[in-house]
Amino acid sequence: MPEPGIIYLNRPPPFMKPQKIKHIFSAHGELGRVFMQPEDEKFRKRRVKEGGSKKIRYLEGWVEFKDKRVAKAVAATLNTTQIGGKKRSMYYDDLWNIKYLSKFRWSDLSAKIGYRKATAQKQAYVEISQAKRENEVYVQSRDKGKALAAIIGRKLKRKREEADEGHEEGHRVCADKDTPSLAEAAAAASAWTYKQPAAAPKRRKSNIYKVLGGDD
Repeated sequence: MPEPGIIYLNRPPPFMKPQKIKHIFSAHGELGRVFMQPEDEKFRKRRVKEGGSKKIRYLEGWVEFKDKRVAKAVAATLNTTQIGGKKRSMYYDDLWNIKYLSKFRWSDLSAKIGYRKATAQKQAYVEISQAKRENEVYVQSRDKGKALAAIIGRKLKRKREEADEGHEEGHRVCADKDTPSLAEAAAAASAWTYKQPAAAPKRRKSNIYKVLGGDD
């Protein structure tokens, strides 16, 4: 029984599905398993949001042939060649980037995929934990800010009230000190009488005026 062999597809044609990969390579020999690594879902959602294609893009792939000699021949023959096919096909002008993986087993790929998943899950857990901590810090800071604002507001309100009370008290003190009461004003008005200005003294005629014959 021949030993299986695996080829590695680096950067498969954009949006080429695993079913299409199987269809193309099955023409060269009997296939075993095929795995295509899809892009991160967040990148696909971002692309769709920006008006791009909704299709899933695959970043890399592994194709297992039942016979490793066929896998070697396929990698050597198709690498850097044009995909071709029908001219209307969206992959017609794309080139294959294929490498035969010597001494590589599917179990190695499973371990690699499992490690990637574990790493991705750990990274996601770290990001979620960090987001939770940041949210908690934000909530605490917001609550502290509200409490501090309330304290400052109460202090300012108390100071304004004290200032208003002092202002009113000052007006009352000034009024009591400088302004006479109604009784005092009435008493002063009744005690005041109009005095006729004194008449100017009558002018006496001098002796010289008499000598000159002036009238008395």
